[in-house]
Amino acid sequence: AYHDRGTVKIGTGDLAGAESDFQKATELNTKLDFAYNNLGSARRKLKKYKTAIEAYNMALKINPEYYKAYNNRGLAKHQSKDYKGAIKDFEKAVNFKNTYAQAYNNMGVSYFQLKNYKKAAESYTAAIKINKEYAAAYANRGSAREMRRDFSGSKKDWEKAIQLGIKNPELYK
Repeated sequence: AYHDRGTVKIGTGDLAGAESDFQKATELNTKLDFAYNNLGSARRKLKKYKTAIEAYNMALKINPEYYKAYNNRGLAKHQSKDYKGAIKDFEKAVNFKNTYAQAYNNMGVSYFQLKNYKKAAESYTAAIKINKEYAAAYANRGSAREMRRDFSGSKKDWEKAIQLGIKNPELYK
């Protein structure tokens, strides 16, 4: 019940309430990998990155192949500016689910922050191969291509991102 209530609270923006409910759910049953994952996500959204990572670690201790927890832990690491650590987690996520386009896109964002625009573009391309309608990946790849001075490629990607609903694709960086 606490987990379900926490899920509703995340949807309504009550992140502190969600965190509390997910914490109670993990105290009542310490084997719920998804409850630890959601606890981590509530904490990440509250910008409590260290304790978010701890919650994701618990989820992964219970289920070492939980690809979403690797992706989410990668997001927490990225948001705390540990880009190399984030990339490792995104790589683990796609190793367990090689069709996880979001993790490839997230990996590209971390590579972009490290100014490795070639690897960033490759990651975005992997996301696009999985999901041809992934607007953010096109926008992101356009930015990576721009940084590599591939202006023709970046223009094509931004046009595709606009076609898919992104309003200002050049702002994706």
